[in-house]
Amino acid sequence: ARLLAGPSKALAGSVRTGFPVGTQLVSVRRDSGGTYRVTLSPQALQADALARQGLSAQLVWTLREADPQFRRLVVSVGDQPFKVPGKDDVQNANDWMEYEPERLAPGPAYYLAGGKVRVTGNGAAPVATRALTVDAVAVTPDRSKIAVVESAATGQLPQLRIGETSANALPVVARVAGLTSLSWGSGEQGLWLLNGRGQVLLVRKGKAVQTVQVAPLIGRVTALSLSRDGIRAALVAGGRLYVGRVQSSTQGTALEGLIQVTPELTGITEVAWRDGTSLLVLGLLSQTFVPVLVTVDGATVRPEPVSGLPGRPQEVATSSLGTFVTVLGRLYQRGPLGFRAGPSGRGPTYPG
Repeated sequence: ARLLAGPSKALAGSVRTGFPVGTQLVSVRRDSGGTYRVTLSPQALQADALARQGLSAQLVWTLREADPQFRRLVVSVGDQPFKVPGKDDVQNANDWMEYEPERLAPGPAYYLAGGKVRVTGNGAAPVATRALTVDAVAVTPDRSKIAVVESAATGQLPQLRIGETSANALPVVARVAGLTSLSWGSGEQGLWLLNGRGQVLLVRKGKAVQTVQVAPLIGRVTALSLSRDGIRAALVAGGRLYVGRVQSSTQGTALEGLIQVTPELTGITEVAWRDGTSLLVLGLLSQTFVPVLVTVDGATVRPEPVSGLPGRPQEVATSSLGTFVTVLGRLYQRGPLGFRAGPSGRGPTYPG
């Protein structure tokens, strides 16, 4: 019912639905084999070919997340199959993988050691970064593009370089002081980051660096992270967590609908998206500075175990692939029995 109702107020203008206005759920049945039979009202027939694909993908992904036993989907209007271009009448739970919300390609996390880009595990860093001294790094979810902030030479501004991860060199696209919080989100909108004044910037190929409007005024932004579906942004200002939506129009791109999440969390220094609806922040909860899992609606606020950490965590990187924090110049990876020590380094990040 929530799916058929369309985007919530918090996401209106940032997402679209494949369900024509007025489409109602007539019935939904699930058999013991995990097959769902969904019958929709006649309004669904107004959907064109593209909308039917979107409608179907929304149903498949909703059921995937709602029921681990979901295996197949049959959609009908009345007693007639609802035809979806390119699909059989019986769809599988692993269809529509191109709509996967996180779109995160498997692989390692990235970090910095001695000013060089490194990867966790035994992988090799991108060739184009090996001759550079780097202050920050970010990679798109599909791992096709990389952005680095090259350390400034004496009397010079730091250089932002962006290019293909497979390239031999990364061209300079901007020279700006104090660049931090590099985040690609989905990678489709460009690279998001903060400047030294706490302003949100957006860098797109072939365009001037854009200052992104942030409304309402929440003060100086100290940390920024975009969700990997490109829909939401998480910001830290005044030690508080805010979540809003990405709004694009002919006038530009803005972050709108910002709301403060979990007022009980204070002193927040870092934020990272774990998946499309949850974040990991470093902040004070009940007067203790710990990693805290937070859902975007604030319904879940759960401190993470800190066993294995020798001190206060300073940085965080997280995704469906794992979680890293840094303590005293060393990476620590979350495991089933707590955190275990990894290589020396800082600035861990997963693609996104």
